[in-house]
Order: sequence, then C-alpha cells, then structure tokens
Amino acid sequence: MIRDRMCILVFILLVLALTFGSHALAQEQAAEQETDNQEPTEPAVGEEDSLFPASPQPPSPEQAPLGQTPVEETEQQEPPVREQPPAPAAQPETPARPPTPRRTAPPRPTSPPQAPSERTVAPRPEPRRPLSIESNNDISINFDNAPIIEVIDVMSRVTGKNFIIDPGVKGTVTVIAPKRVPKTEVYGVFESILELNGFSLVPMGAVIKVVPSRTATQKSIPVSVGREATKVHEGDQIITQLIPVKYTDAQAIVTIMTPLISRDANITAYPNTNTIILTETSSNIKRLLDIVKEIDVPGFELAITIIPLVNAQADVLAQEILQALEPSAAAAPGVPTPRTTRRRVSAQPQAALAGTTSTQLKIIPDSRTNSLIVVANEFDTEQVQFLVRELDKITPVEANNIHVYRLENALAEEVAAVLTSLAGTTTPAAGQAGAAAPGLTTGVRTFYKEVSVVADKTTNSLIIIATPQDYAVISRVIEQLDVMRPQVLVETLIAEVSLDFARDLGIQWLAANPHGQDHGFAGVGQSTGNSLLGTVGTAIAEGTPVIGLPSTFSGMSIGYVNIDEDFIRAFVEISASEGNDDFNVLSAPHVLTLDNQKAVINISDNVPFITQRVTDVPSGGTTTTNETFEYRDVGIILEITPHISPDRMVRLEIVQKVNDVAELTTGTAAGALSEKKREANTSVMVKDRYTLVLGGLIRDTDTVNTSKVPFLGDIPVLGWAFKSTSTNHRKTNLLIFVTPSIVTNVAEATELTLEKRGEAGEQLQKRMESSAAMRRCVTLGESGANSSFQEAGPK
Repeated sequence: MIRDRMCILVFILLVLALTFGSHALAQEQAAEQETDNQEPTEPAVGEEDSLFPASPQPPSPEQAPLGQTPVEETEQQEPPVREQPPAPAAQPETPARPPTPRRTAPPRPTSPPQAPSERTVAPRPEPRRPLSIESNNDISINFDNAPIIEVIDVMSRVTGKNFIIDPGVKGTVTVIAPKRVPKTEVYGVFESILELNGFSLVPMGAVIKVVPSRTATQKSIPVSVGREATKVHEGDQIITQLIPVKYTDAQAIVTIMTPLISRDANITAYPNTNTIILTETSSNIKRLLDIVKEIDVPGFELAITIIPLVNAQADVLAQEILQALEPSAAAAPGVPTPRTTRRRVSAQPQAALAGTTSTQLKIIPDSRTNSLIVVANEFDTEQVQFLVRELDKITPVEANNIHVYRLENALAEEVAAVLTSLAGTTTPAAGQAGAAAPGLTTGVRTFYKEVSVVADKTTNSLIIIATPQDYAVISRVIEQLDVMRPQVLVETLIAEVSLDFARDLGIQWLAANPHGQDHGFAGVGQSTGNSLLGTVGTAIAEGTPVIGLPSTFSGMSIGYVNIDEDFIRAFVEISASEGNDDFNVLSAPHVLTLDNQKAVINISDNVPFITQRVTDVPSGGTTTTNETFEYRDVGIILEITPHISPDRMVRLEIVQKVNDVAELTTGTAAGALSEKKREANTSVMVKDRYTLVLGGLIRDTDTVNTSKVPFLGDIPVLGWAFKSTSTNHRKTNLLIFVTPSIVTNVAEATELTLEKRGEAGEQLQKRMESSAAMRRCVTLGESGANSSFQEAGPK
C-alpha cells in the first residue's frame, strides 16, 4: 500500500516538472518570434533617440547598433533537468511558431534535477557600438579595428560634411573612448584620429580631401598669416602659417624649431622679409607660435653705433673685442681674423640665440677718428660698449710701447741679436681656414706688431719698442736668457823641458805617486813618432815602472794627468830653487772666463817684420833703401773655450800657438827676421779640477859657448891661442798644463778665492822669510867686518 502511494507521488512530481519546463520554453520562443518580426529603421542625423537609445542600459534585442548583428539573449533554466518525453495530456496549449532559419537554439546541458524555483538567467554581453548619440548631444565613439573608409563614412553622416578620399587612404582604425564627447568636438576628434594614422584633411571648397600626410603639404592647403596662437584653427588640420619675425633672425628661430616639428611637416625661413614659413598641423602650430612669442623679443634688431675711443687704438681694440665676443664674425679689412672662439653667455632667456645672432656682429675700426663702428643688435651692442668702457683706459707708464729692460748677467748686444732674429721669423699656420686679410702675410707671426730692439752698451740695457702684449712675451724670453752663467777658472803652467830631463820626468812622477795608478799621465793621442806622454801614460796604466824613454820624440802629444796641483807646484818650486835649467817655467797664468766664452792667454813679444823693401838707385846718385815693417806677436798664444756639461765635465776647445824668431844669414834676405810657428788645435773632455797636459812641441836650440883668457883672448889672431869655442845642441819640449775649475755660484767663487789667497800668502811668506834670511846674512857679514876693523884699529 505504501509503495503504491510513493509511486503516485513521484509520478505527480514528474508531471509538474515537465509542465513548468514546457511553459518556460514556450515563452522564450515567443520572444524570439517577436524579434524576428520587428524591422529596424535607420535614424536621421540630429534626431534624438531615433537610432541609439540614450539610456545606458544594455541594448535590447530589438535595437541593434549600426554595422553590428544583434545577438539573441538566451535564458538558461536553473536548474536544468533531463528532458523527458511529455505526456500528451500534460502538454499545455501553445501557439504554433514557424522555425527560425537564421539561428538554432543551442542544446541545453543536462543536469541533475533541482527545484523548479531555483534558476539563473545569464545576461547577454553588451556589443561595442562605433557611435551612439545621447539625449544631450554627447556622443560615444568606439571603433574596433574598423576600416578607415567606414570610419570616414560614419563621420560624414554624423557631421554632415562631404569627404573625398584619396586612393592612398587605407587601413583600419581602433578607438576606445569610454567617456562621451560633445557633438561639436567630434570633428576635432576625427582629425586627430586621421593625424595619428598618417592622414590629413585638406579643405577644398564644399568638400574635404582625405589624403596621406606626406603629400598634404603639396596640396592646396589653407594659408594663415600671423603669430597669435589664439587665431589658429583648432584641431589637427594641415595648414601653412606665415610667421613674421620682428626682432630676431628668422633663420636662428628655424634652427631651434626644426627638432620640434612633426615628421611630415616643413619649416623654412625667408630672409628678405625675416619670415618663417611653417606647414604643420594646426595644433602643433599653436604650440610653436607660443615658443616664437617667447623668443622673438626686442633687443635683437640690427643697429649702427659709433663708439669713440680716448686712449686705446681702434684697430687693436676691435680685434680684442671680436676675440672675446665673436666666434665666427670677420673684422673689417686690415684686422686679422680672431684666433679665439670664446663667447660671453648672458643669463637672459634670449641669450640662447647669442651664438647664432652674433654672426651678424661687425666691428669696423676707424683709424682716422679712432672710433669703432659697431653693427649689431642691442644685446651685442651692450656687450661691446661694456668692453670698451673697461678697456679704453689710460695706459700705465710700464705698459707703453717703449720699454727699457736692464740686464743683470747677459750682454745687451748678444741678447738684442737673438731677439731681433726671433722677431723676424714666421711659421706656417697649420689648418688655418679662410683667406688672409689684405696686407697680411700667411702664417702665424711670432709677435702681433713689429718689434724693434736696440742695445745700450753703456748701461747694458735693452730698449724695446713693442705693444704691451708683445712685450710680455719678450720679457719672459729675456728672463730665460739673462741668467748667471757658470764660470771656469783656467789655470795654466807653461814650461820648457829639456829632452834629457823629460826622460826622467815620468820616473819621478811615478815614484812620487803614493796612490798607485790613480795618478800619472794618460796619453790620449799623438801625431807622428813616439809620444813622451803617451809612452809614460801607457807604462803607468800597465803598472810597469818607466826606466827609460826613447831618444827621439816628434809631433804633438796630449796627456791627461790626474795628479794633485800641490804636487806639480812643489815639483816646479823644487826644480826652480835648485836652479835646474832643464825645467824652465815660462809662465803660469790664471784666467777666469764664462761658460762658452773664449779665454786667450798671450805670452809674446811684439816684433817688427819686414814686409816690403824698396831700393832706389838713381843715376849718379846715392842708393836709398825704403823698408816697410809689420809688427807681430811672437811667443806663446793659448786660446781656450770651455763648455760645461751637467755632470761637471768640461769640454775644452784649445788652440795653441808657439812662434819663434830667427835671423836669416844667407840669401838676398840676409839680416831679415823669419818666424817659426808651432800650432795645435784640439778639443778634449776633462773633469772638474783635473789637469790636462799638452806636449810634443819640440824645438832644437844650438848654443855657442866661448872660453878665453881675459885681455889675451881679445888680441886679434893671437887671441885664438888663448880661447876655445864649443857648440851645444839641445832639444826642448814645450809642456802646457791646463786645470779647469768650475764656478757655478757665489759660494764656490768664495771658496776658490780663499784658496788662491792662501796660496799667495804662503808664497809671500816664503819670499819674506828668504829676504829676511838674506838680510841676516848681510848684517852678520858687516858686523864681522866692523869687529875686525875695530880690533885692528888700536893696534
């Protein structure tokens, strides 16, 4: 019984479910039938709610937007149940509906049975409409990858304008605008859409051309004149704007604005009227006009100003001002091109154009009135006037064109010769652009103006005529030349040594050397034959004692002696005190000379030589002879030029001359004097305070000695019995010892002076002691004689 009741209850529930499902399906099919039977109408432009509803609610299936296919809204029965074939008795009566040919309802998914009251209806997605007009004339614009032709067609119907489309206008447009815009601004939005996609609108009477932007500038586009941004058409339409420039150079503004224009825009300057021609979109033209308004301000128009000068020279000041202000402007003929490119920059806003507008700056010097003619704008003129006020002042005395420079160390004649040669030199100008000014030579002069240097020997000063700029350069050169030069004290010892004594000379010096090989001769060269110094030097260098020397020497020899000066002095003194004639000291001069300055030691006699003899033999008269004489120096002449190196080595250029006089005894010139010369030129290196020896100048001397009995030997003929005559042949070698001592400062000079003063004092003391000893001997002798006389007196 209970089972039957349960089956009846389940059957009733199934019947109810099928009834409600069939009723919902019938309502849905009825709604679709009404949508198919309704025909949409095209709205007229300007009428509200004729095409698009003003309500922001989702569009109904009955109102589909232009260019879109309406999408049917579907309802899903929640929860869905599995479809069962309904019983015939339970089907409600529904009107018959013809089948819809355009779409079929998608099959409903099956789901577990749910209660009939629980169902959810999914809203249909809102389609994007390209254009919708609200009741307040606000328009919503949306295009999703729409062809550009369709966009132009929609805009034509909305704005009522006629468009001619260029064949090159192709592509698609996407616009997403969630906010609505007023209807009056739709056309401006349309221009911006085209401009972003590379197209432009060109008005042509009653129609508007739509062309690519790259060719729009070649079309007949509107032309406007003026510089007021408020009068420019709103939007992005291509137009040509003529912008008159009042104060600044138009080309300078074009240079600044070129990076700011669009890719397909065009800008140029017409210099004759100082106008800018700009073809650009109207929106960008408005922005550029605002920039021009800020740049083109008073103060940049050209004007002529005459500035008289009081103290400065017009041509010099013109060049200096151009060098300070103008990087590229050219001065008038006669003024050299400025070598600097420095430019003052002002803090004013318009100073950004200073580097370009200043190309019109011209400064013409008028030497006749000593004035400057300035052609420039107000900004540059003020800068020129400022520089003139600062530079056109009284020149100080030391800044005149005549200068006197007193030298302290150098000779005025030598420095003047160097500066004169320096002032006349020119060097080629590397990379100099442009032609030289008339009257100027190509190249870079050492000085700007002509420089004249005169030496005053009495005051050892230089008188220099130069501009202050050139004198500043010259004074720096003189400071480098007028320095204290090092000096060299050249001590020489000139002696004649007999050949016999020379054989023992090396042995004595070697025996007196307590330092082994550190002292002695070192031969550095010879001419012919054997060399005395070379032989001794070789023996000493090898460490072998010198027992004997060759008997014959000839030619010139130079030796380097590393011996103490005291040793040489003592040796000479001992030889002289013993009365040794084999070592004859001719002279020991000392001379102090400057570095690179020649020193001359002349020990000679001025001897007359017959240069011409004329004998006059008149007929029947007395024969007369006329002789012409020439005086010459005969003796020893030594010329030494020292050159000091940084390592205190001294290079000596030595010229040695030894002249002798002999009387001719035979020939037609009997009785005349003849000159025998011995000369040597050499250049050697010697260390500071080391001794250099020059030798090898050998001379043969014949001495005749006569011994006789007084009175008897003078008797003619018979006197030969009471006298005898002998001839002595002797060879002498002339040795010259040279010791250079470098003096670089006052301290070294003082030390050397004290040293030489001490030597002189020692010699004077020895002479005084010798004289006192002689006086004591004489006094003792006289005393002894007087004593004897006294003792003999009384007897």
